[in-house]
Amino acid sequence: MERQIKEGNPKLKLIYSRMEEHGGQLAFSQLRLKRDELDNMCSKTMKIEEFDFKFFLTEGEELKEFWQKHGGHFNFCIQNKVRQVKKAMRNKQQEKRETVKRAKVSFEIAGVYYLDINKVKSKSRAILNLKQDGEKIDGNDADFLKELL
Repeated sequence: MERQIKEGNPKLKLIYSRMEEHGGQLAFSQLRLKRDELDNMCSKTMKIEEFDFKFFLTEGEELKEFWQKHGGHFNFCIQNKVRQVKKAMRNKQQEKRETVKRAKVSFEIAGVYYLDINKVKSKSRAILNLKQDGEKIDGNDADFLKELL
């Protein structure tokens, strides 16, 4: 049934459904749905297999009654989706913080990011300690020192 509803209304994002013998409830995400599209859907009868379906917008007392009867089931059904969205938002915020932190504190030298000045100092000391006096510095070490100077 969900497939047939989606075919006729491609912008709908069905987040919850519960069917009973003579009715049921469907919940759609409001993010992509405009009110006039919802009103249009409620004004028509949809035929799925041999059954005719009519959609109604639940508001006021009917909505309160729905939450009293089915609120626990609704929350149980969507909790994984809510958890995924929250996790994605936290990850996005963390990435943003890291990017801001990198921009404030990090150094890019010869195409390599160093998160703080101590890493740059360590790299410099390592180059100095590994090379003998008078030995030619080349490759990545030369690029690092040229850009550092």
